[in-house]
Amino acid sequence: MRRSRWNVEIESGMVIYVLYYVTIAFLYIFIERYKFCFYPNVEFATDRRNSEKRQIAFFLVVASSLLIMILGFRSEYNGRDLHNSLGTGYFYFYDIINEDSFLEILQNFGKKKYANFEIGFVLFCKFIGTLCSNHQIMLFASALVSVVPVGYYIYKNSKNPWLSMMVYTVLPFFGPAYFSAIRQGIAIGFVVFSYELTKRKKLISFILIILLASTFHSSVIVVLVAYPLYHFRMDRKSLMIGGLVILGCVFLLRIPLFILLARIVDEDAQMTVSSAVNLFLLLTLLYVVCVAFKKRQDDNMRGSLNLFWLACAAQSFSGISNMAGRVAWYFMPVLVILIPNLIEDMQIQEKVLRKPVAWLIGIFAAMLGLYILRTDTIAQAYPYVPFWK
Repeated sequence: MRRSRWNVEIESGMVIYVLYYVTIAFLYIFIERYKFCFYPNVEFATDRRNSEKRQIAFFLVVASSLLIMILGFRSEYNGRDLHNSLGTGYFYFYDIINEDSFLEILQNFGKKKYANFEIGFVLFCKFIGTLCSNHQIMLFASALVSVVPVGYYIYKNSKNPWLSMMVYTVLPFFGPAYFSAIRQGIAIGFVVFSYELTKRKKLISFILIILLASTFHSSVIVVLVAYPLYHFRMDRKSLMIGGLVILGCVFLLRIPLFILLARIVDEDAQMTVSSAVNLFLLLTLLYVVCVAFKKRQDDNMRGSLNLFWLACAAQSFSGISNMAGRVAWYFMPVLVILIPNLIEDMQIQEKVLRKPVAWLIGIFAAMLGLYILRTDTIAQAYPYVPFWK
């Protein structure tokens, strides 16, 4: 039987994502195989480290740029919130915002003319609109602000940037936030950048970045707790036993805790029942594995584990609150360095096994990422349709 044109388009809807995974894999293999080939006169250890950093930077620039192009060139059909069931959405309000002047925006903001958009995002849209009113420029700009901080974070911290990128694309927020929940995707980008400020103990800069991020999505204000917790010192036993005990208590008491928090933050907050508890269990298992195999004197790993613990704690509420699950997104990006660095630091008897383990995890992440992109109803990333079709 002859297949219809629609069936062919559906079957080819994942090609762009497959090509992305294949491209960055071959690029990383090439860089690893021909390391220093562009710097034949490298002799000293310092020069070798600098040249290696340049090659890693080149890989991450290419990988991030390709991802930005995928997000920027997508059509209005990829991303549920670009057009919603009410006939509005990001594109609709982008046009409304750019019909007003900056002064009119400040005057109309309190009247909820721009839906529930925070002022930072409204001004961001207006600034982009002054350059170009085309909808595509907004998607490109949003992708740029969302993705670049993650690439920088990986560059500064990851011992396997390819695996970090693979983990990045399989995280729960990747599809929904970057394809649909654009405001929160931008906020996540700012939060990831704040991780570096936290590590370097730049408290004032950290607070300013989080406040800026909150003008794109108000829920990001909870990330202020990340700074003290990142620098909270605990030994391995305390991380394991204390972390799990507190997580268990939070999970068992999640309903009364949610009611208490709802009264403080939002009196109209409603509980919603979902199967998100499965993700909580998976994240908790990853937390246990990371604590069990982490290096004893690695402060960056310890601080990142503290942040990941926050992701687990927030996720424990997600079974009764959708917003709680979205708050957990702010702390999940630490996995892009936790998992690769854990593999590099594990006391594997034969070091030669580390690369195969990393590649197996990366391939599994690619398969899982493709499945999630294909089935996620919020992102609507499948089938991928470029804007010119």
